[in-house]
Amino acid sequence: GVYLHGLAGDLTRDRMGEIGMIASDMIEGLPEATRRHQAASESTGQSGRRAAIKAQA
Repeated sequence: GVYLHGLAGDLTRDRMGEIGMIASDMIEGLPEATRRHQAASESTGQSGRRAAIKAQA
């Protein structure tokens, strides 16, 4: 959960920029963060931290 929250924040920052971004803006980034994490888990056959690292790439 913490990883997905961080990734959603990164994706939102990349889309909106940091100026004026508030915590509730990250909600929009959660679906994409979840998709990336799931795709990394499926492609590597790994879950957890290793899949999280792949999802960032």
